[in-house]
Amino acid sequence: MSIVIEYYPENASKGDLTEFFKQENFQKCDYFLKPFPKGTTYLSWFEQKDYKSIDGLEAVIYPDKENSKKGWSVFTRTRVWASAYDKQKQNEVIKKLRKQFGGHFYNDSAGKNRFIKIDNSEFMTPSESGIFQVYERVKSQLSKLNFALNDFKEQDYLENNKNAHKDIVNLIKENLPSLALYNSLVPFLISALEHFFRELFVVLVEFDSFGKEEIKKVKLKDTREFNSIEDVFNIKNELTKIESEIAKGYNFQNLDRINETFKRFLKIDIRAILSIKKKVVGKNVFLATELVELIERRHWIIHHFGFSSDTDKEKYIYFLNLTNCIIDTIIEFLEQQKEMKITENSIYYGTTL
Repeated sequence: MSIVIEYYPENASKGDLTEFFKQENFQKCDYFLKPFPKGTTYLSWFEQKDYKSIDGLEAVIYPDKENSKKGWSVFTRTRVWASAYDKQKQNEVIKKLRKQFGGHFYNDSAGKNRFIKIDNSEFMTPSESGIFQVYERVKSQLSKLNFALNDFKEQDYLENNKNAHKDIVNLIKENLPSLALYNSLVPFLISALEHFFRELFVVLVEFDSFGKEEIKKVKLKDTREFNSIEDVFNIKNELTKIESEIAKGYNFQNLDRINETFKRFLKIDIRAILSIKKKVVGKNVFLATELVELIERRHWIIHHFGFSSDTDKEKYIYFLNLTNCIIDTIIEFLEQQKEMKITENSIYYGTTL
């Protein structure tokens, strides 16, 4: 659940509070969930370094003559997906405010002058947090797609013509309106896997000593993403990461290329991890073999505008769950072999779409 802490200062003007949050690296933002009175300032904080923040911290400086002597109070909130670091920042901000301006505060989950209790087990390492965020982002989109598919209704032409000649039945199959829909959605699944593998690579190599040494061996002339000195300055000024720029030069839409990249920089054999049988919608299949077929289908759609007549709703749901299973299998490997904790706080892990 989200946690709201409201702070009522003993002696602080709006200017004092505004300057305080500026020093704490908060930025002005828009806010829409709870409209405050005219004159309110909306702020947010998010720590990108080491993937510490997942949702960040919200702060609102609002008019409040009833509870504060100088007429201004502070509303802070961490949302349900906030990381332990986000909650820690919320506690720190309230502590500093109270020390500097006096007054009291109210925590809607613990009571008056009570801080958020955070267990040490809630804190993730930078690599765990980075992978968790990639995992949740991709799985969230797959889940949304699944809900959209279940809402899609189409007249059952096949059922109405089940006694027709087989050639007529095949003709109906090839001309079902949904055929174009489900074929068109196949590239989305490859895009989800491409994003997952690329961002997973970026996070892992950033915190892997072997990977960092391999990055140093990459020659700029072989990395097409570095086109100007500006690219180098962007990395220096932390506008982007060298790992992200390097990753752009590699192919994450092909299992062989994915495997080569992970083996070279991280000594992780993706093909071996996926060369196992898993149950996908009631079928025991080799994940690597099925992934190659899915990639090939995407290739024919994109490069040949070729639609497969067997890609109906049932087949697409299978592909959707296959994608889901591939992602879970990679994460399971990292949890078991690298001793990471990633899925224990996920609402998507282990679900069948």
